[in-house]
Amino acid sequence: MTNESAIDDFCSRVNGRDYRLLIWVPPVAPPPGGFPVLWVLDGSAYFGLAVDMVRNRGLLGAEITPAVVVGVTYPSEDISVWMTRRYEDLNATPTGGERFAYGAPTGGIESFLDMLADEALPRVESRARIDRGRMAIVGHSLGGHAVLHTLFTRPALFSSYVAISPSIWWHGGELLRHEEGFKAAVESRGCAARVFIGVGGLEQTLYEPRPGLENVDLERANAMIAQAFIIERAEALAARLQAFGAAAGLDVRYTCFPGETHMSVPFAAWRQAMDHALPFGSPP
Repeated sequence: MTNESAIDDFCSRVNGRDYRLLIWVPPVAPPPGGFPVLWVLDGSAYFGLAVDMVRNRGLLGAEITPAVVVGVTYPSEDISVWMTRRYEDLNATPTGGERFAYGAPTGGIESFLDMLADEALPRVESRARIDRGRMAIVGHSLGGHAVLHTLFTRPALFSSYVAISPSIWWHGGELLRHEEGFKAAVESRGCAARVFIGVGGLEQTLYEPRPGLENVDLERANAMIAQAFIIERAEALAARLQAFGAAAGLDVRYTCFPGETHMSVPFAAWRQAMDHALPFGSPP
């Protein structure tokens, strides 16, 4: 949390669930059209990183466009609460009686996106003059899955989509059932969104026993790594998006960051991701 940041807790009328918005507004006058907005999923983990990036590179370095930063999270300091809630909010497939990690239900992304558009966005607008036409969303892992789901199903909601290590494998690849519909929409109507997909070069490297991993179920963790094929799935999806989207205005970038793991790649990827999502000198 930074000294300039505001905390906005509310209960959503859309889905009856509690949320927390962490909001940082650049301490300068907004451009004529308003500030861009950077929406950060898993805000409790990545909001501070996002603010530091925008403050240092946007305000001090003139390398990216200064933007309002909004971390989307939950009114709790308990990491198990964050993890439980994100499983419900960041994917589309209900699991019936089945539960994934942390005993969490799943399948709430549509009401989550309704909450962002209908409730969170007006709350941010009450604090800063923003440009709804220049909004970026960034997510890691299951958050990256949510970013791609949003691109496929609501491509006009944001202008830039940043998916880092997206869980394309989740629930048998259910995300990809929306790809053909998105492709048809892009080819018929165009889409000027910017898309950045990044992965770590070590994300498919299996764990070996070592100090610090004594309490980790390595067999289960390695089975998930083997199932996920994060690098191949992300690279293949980016290639398909580039193939059909370039002529229609879709600007897709893909990078595999050597030496980075699933947990380290967000920190390595943010510079390139923000260069693409918030390029300096965007129209005011």
